[in-house]
Amino acid sequence: MKQDITAQIRRLIAAFPQPPVSAETMAVYIDALSDMNPDALRQAVDVVIRSDDWFPKIKRLRTACEEFQFEQLSAATDRQWVLSYINGVGALRTRSGGPDHGGRDLRQRAEADGDRGAERRCVEAGWR
Repeated sequence: MKQDITAQIRRLIAAFPQPPVSAETMAVYIDALSDMNPDALRQAVDVVIRSDDWFPKIKRLRTACEEFQFEQLSAATDRQWVLSYINGVGALRTRSGGPDHGGRDLRQRAEADGDRGAERRCVEAGWR
């Protein structure tokens, strides 16, 4: 874990060479970021390098990590909701004797129900 954080801080130092980062500063950053997910930290560093003009403060990196983790959780939750909705629709249609079309007609059913959130999730999942 410490190696992952050190590698990301070195990327930041290479991207923002002024002013030089001391060993004490590096130790503080490593300690303050030690509870962050390594993938989220890598993504946060990518965002900071592309968007910021100065070497980031710890709070900026933590916020970017948390945003990435929230986006990942939201995407997973949306996928899970769509799949559970499809499974429910498919199971209902099969029990009623109708054909099981799965997600193919899910968007039309969501439109008929006025559920714009379900319609959006269907489009994002590729069921058009």
